[in-house]
Amino acid sequence: MKIGQRSEGVMKVKREVPPAGAFTKLRLLMWKNFLHQWRQPIKTIVEVVLPVGTMALVLILRSQIEPTTSDVSRFPPISAYSLNYSIPVMFNMNFQKLSVAYSPESPILEDVVRSAIVNLIRHNIDVILDLIDRLPGIPDLPPIPPDLILNSTEIFEVLRNLINVQAYNNSAALISIYREEEYTREVLAAVEFDDNLAGTTTLPDDLSYSLRFPEKPRLNSFYGTGGRSWRTNNVFPFFQMPGPRFPHSWEGGNDPGYVNEMFIALQHSISMELISRQTNLDLENFTVNIQRFPHPPYLQDLAVEFLTYIFPLFVIISFSYTSVNIVSAVTTEKENQLKEMMKIMGLPTWLHWTAWFLKQFIYMFLISGLLVLLLKVNWFTNEDGFSEYAVFTHTSWSVLLFFLTLYLTCMIFFGFMLSGFFKKASTASLFAGVIWFLTYLPAFLLSMETEVPIIVQTITCLSINSAMSYGFQLLLSQESIGGMNWGNFFSTHTLDADRLLFGHVVLLLCLDCVLYMLVALYLEQILPGTWGTPKPWYFIFQKSFWCPSATRVSDIRSNGVETDTIVRENEPRDNEIGVKMTTSR
Repeated sequence: MKIGQRSEGVMKVKREVPPAGAFTKLRLLMWKNFLHQWRQPIKTIVEVVLPVGTMALVLILRSQIEPTTSDVSRFPPISAYSLNYSIPVMFNMNFQKLSVAYSPESPILEDVVRSAIVNLIRHNIDVILDLIDRLPGIPDLPPIPPDLILNSTEIFEVLRNLINVQAYNNSAALISIYREEEYTREVLAAVEFDDNLAGTTTLPDDLSYSLRFPEKPRLNSFYGTGGRSWRTNNVFPFFQMPGPRFPHSWEGGNDPGYVNEMFIALQHSISMELISRQTNLDLENFTVNIQRFPHPPYLQDLAVEFLTYIFPLFVIISFSYTSVNIVSAVTTEKENQLKEMMKIMGLPTWLHWTAWFLKQFIYMFLISGLLVLLLKVNWFTNEDGFSEYAVFTHTSWSVLLFFLTLYLTCMIFFGFMLSGFFKKASTASLFAGVIWFLTYLPAFLLSMETEVPIIVQTITCLSINSAMSYGFQLLLSQESIGGMNWGNFFSTHTLDADRLLFGHVVLLLCLDCVLYMLVALYLEQILPGTWGTPKPWYFIFQKSFWCPSATRVSDIRSNGVETDTIVRENEPRDNEIGVKMTTSR
């Protein structure tokens, strides 16, 4: 309490105003930030209209592709010997040097391979002859007797002599044959038996073999179609979709194309030859067919399959302007010395960042709710009167709101981090827009390949838009089987352990938030801007950073001279007086 001057017998008392608390400062900072947003109406309108307009394009796309109900899918049987679906592959093979390799070298094993290939050709003689007529450069065949019967021993021996079989000493030499690209067109396949059978003349009772084909399927090598690998590590597709894979393909499609690549036919031919020799039975008339399982009726929604790949790009475009504005606003404070002035007045750093975060979070949460409304409401009715569908028909609205809010929260921290690299707001805005789209590049490149190790997927999720892309792809893929709910964040349709699940993406986005904010706080110390005092880059490794109370402050003295004579300026005596106070009353 301070006692002022006496006036007419009344004593005036001045009360000391208590210092403003943290909550009061936070309210003032929030008021300042919202006032700054209010004074930029065009930016505010664009930040709202751009996400809404982009999602409106998604709604238009959704309305143009209506879901349809498909009946039971049934597929006819196919002969296991059939090469009818392998003509494109055979058409690009080098028939002049075409051969079949095997290991280890053995007379009986070579005879098995030759006989198996002959049986395969005999069951597909029409396909082979038609292909020979269309292929140029086929070597001249020996004259065929006019009275030759197709299944006679004579034609069997003719074909055996035409087949080129190459023997290798062991499996190590055999596996390496496809290292040279040219052998992909010259060696049909490699049959690998146990190396202990080298030189054997009789077949053991316990016998196994492996078929070696090129690492990259030939359809993809020759035409760029089908799968880029054999998918041997996958039991189920990476993204589960309604209905059968390749619903119009009797043989099961070309990803992977075990029928198209002649794997099934060659495997069946060799197996039948081995069984025939072991049992001493003639299996010429024994028929084996392959047939796809029927599939029950399902709802075919091509829009969901299409949006699985392009919806993340719509989200990135929706918030590109907002992300740039966050970086620009924070950098502007640093450029105009406002941040340093508030620090001089005693504003803690955590209050500064908290105020910016709360302002942006409230703003982004309202936009998230608006987008969830657009994506969850059933706006459409198809020609059959079906109206129970939206962009996210089955996904819980709370899950969608949670994930979208988490993504936008991560975007706020990402903007804070980027602002620490720049001193000028104009430069920050330019680079922020470019970096924003570049963060989607890892997910875009990896989307072309499904067999990606989980460690690689995890590393790419450190990029905000790559993590968002994985998350929305998993959400949309779950649409066809009931939608994503709170109980199945870590559930999967497959037994494969190395799968990135939706719950993993959520955890990685939370980790991104922490990492981005820590980087922002670190950059604030070493790159404070033109008007700040930077700390050395290694300050986090100093003892004073982790144990500030242990730092001893010593008296500032130099050669026994008092501090006052060093830091205090002497009063001027020869200058003209401008303002002079003669009394304090």
